[in-house]
Amino acid sequence: MPSAKTKTARQTAPGALPADASRLLELIIGEIESPTDTQKLIDQIPPTDDCHEETLRFLKAKDRTQRRADFVKNEALWWRKYGWFMARIVGLFGLLVFAFAMSVRGAGVDFITFALLGAAGYYLLLMTLSNIRYREKNKKRRKLLAGEAHNYQRAIVAIAASILKRFQVDPAHYPIAKPRSGAGLVQREDGSYYIPVDDSVI
Repeated sequence: MPSAKTKTARQTAPGALPADASRLLELIIGEIESPTDTQKLIDQIPPTDDCHEETLRFLKAKDRTQRRADFVKNEALWWRKYGWFMARIVGLFGLLVFAFAMSVRGAGVDFITFALLGAAGYYLLLMTLSNIRYREKNKKRRKLLAGEAHNYQRAIVAIAASILKRFQVDPAHYPIAKPRSGAGLVQREDGSYYIPVDDSVI
């Protein structure tokens, strides 16, 4: 007895996509144009008999890219929020102690005061030097995020190409008007981008 997958394949005319494959391809094109949140994407994934493998590859690529991007962003957030918060507290407290010691006549500057002033000076120097390094790391983070986005797009373009090739569908039926980048795509004379079905192009 033929399987459900075989029945679907027989009912699909040559050069046309089954409904589930068409929906999956639309989601991939949507990601190429404007990536969305992973959970929102999962909620839109259609039940599929024809593209189970491609669906898994798509979700794995999305999950991997999202986790890497979140790691890079969270690292920057930690330094910007928690790290600088602690440095500012110590620095400002030391400056207040110094101002109090100078304002009170005859107040002796003891060891604890010197220690606080030293800590404040250290953190102020750390903040100054770290700001320079932070700007450099931000440039690297932007490059990492851009590189990850390009790799992700190439991966999902390859998935879309495998769907089109398997069902022998002309890529011209699925033009991409405004992709986020041209990574992995082919631009034709009309200005639109298309998914290449030739592996050598990808």
